[in-house]
Amino acid sequence: MKRLLPLCVPLCLSLLLTSCAHRPINAHLRAYTPETGYYFHTHPRTNNSDDMLFILSFSGGGTRAAALACGVLEELAKTRITQAGKPRRLLDEVDAISSVSGGSVTAAAYALYGDAAFAQLETNFLKRNVQGALVSRTANPFNWCKLLSATYGRS
Repeated sequence: MKRLLPLCVPLCLSLLLTSCAHRPINAHLRAYTPETGYYFHTHPRTNNSDDMLFILSFSGGGTRAAALACGVLEELAKTRITQAGKPRRLLDEVDAISSVSGGSVTAAAYALYGDAAFAQLETNFLKRNVQGALVSRTANPFNWCKLLSATYGRS
């Protein structure tokens, strides 16, 4: 134990010193110009009203996050509103979707397939036994050479 003490002290000090972070201070804004900066732009959509800006944000968390996002989209599709005197689905008013991880699976499926994504997502992702598929692929002797490859991914 006494032999490890001289090694632990420099190690702890180096960890302590390298864990400190700093950031550069932003320069002060000298003038405000409304023509520049970050603005939200969407592609024109024929089934969307210009009177409402509706943005969704889906979080991560794997299959559970994808299921929650799918449920939100399904409920928005069922919810009817009257916009500019016309009855429409609330889902048709969505201008953009921001997502990460599991929520991105649902967002990408909806972007690619529209309303057909709900049925496809449920069977192809949400109710799929991913862990069982991974275990069976790992146990299959024909895949053992692939598993040793650096380019073979688990998904």
